[in-house]
Amino acid sequence: MDIESHTIIHAHLPTLLSSPSQLTYEIGGSKQCLANHGVNASILGYPLNLGSDKPSIVNVVAKYYDLA
Repeated sequence: MDIESHTIIHAHLPTLLSSPSQLTYEIGGSKQCLANHGVNASILGYPLNLGSDKPSIVNVVAKYYDLA
């Protein structure tokens, strides 16, 4: 059993491509929020399975997670 990250507000990540800081907040902030509660999340579940086909999103995810 594991706990995976899923962004802060379940945002549709492709809609955040024009706002890199918001994209980073959603992806990295989710990991940090879980860490604040003692959970080391190494996996991200893409909300609605959207974004894994966008290199700029995948690059941000790769900074924080081992698997997505």
